[in-house]
Parts: sequence; C-alpha cells; structure tokens
Amino acid sequence: MSEHHVYPVPESFKDAHITPERYEQMYRQSIDDPETFFGNLAQEFLSWDTSWNKVCRYDFPKGEAEWFSGASLNISVNCIDRHLPERADQTALLWEGDDPSE
Repeated sequence: MSEHHVYPVPESFKDAHITPERYEQMYRQSIDDPETFFGNLAQEFLSWDTSWNKVCRYDFPKGEAEWFSGASLNISVNCIDRHLPERADQTALLWEGDDPSE
C-alpha cells in the first residue's frame, strides 16, 4: 500500500506565477484527467512536427510507460529556434565560478 502525502504550498511561494488555488486545480486535473492536462500543456509549450495518438499509456506492474505515442518533435527547435525571434539578442548562458568575488 502506498502513502500519498499532500504538502501545503509554503508562504514563501506567494510571489509564484500561479496562485495556490490554481496550483491545486492544476494538480487535481493532472490526477483526475491526465490525458487532457498533459495534452494541453504539451500543445501550449512545445512545437510538434507530428501530433500524438495517445498522451500516455502505462502498465506499472510491467514497468512500462509511453508518452505522446506517434508524435515527433525537434528538440533543438523547442529549446532554441522557436525562442530566437524574441530573444536572439539576449545572453543564453550565465556562469559564475565557485568564488563569487572573481
């Protein structure tokens, strides 16, 4: 038997991009209707070459899981290329060594 723990949203997260209520709503949908929840996020945040047939298929006892079957995308397009029109002049990587005074 597995235990499910629910942790309250810390007060320090009050400046987050979503409210605790919106987070709870999103969390509940991810549990109750994962096909719609993850399908909508994938559509909103990724550029797909080919759409999927099914968002998720799994058989935990067999240790099998498959996400977005039948779909294809180009990871370089999603990580870099689609952001270039708005962000091409921004620094892509910031690095700070072990000693912040250097």
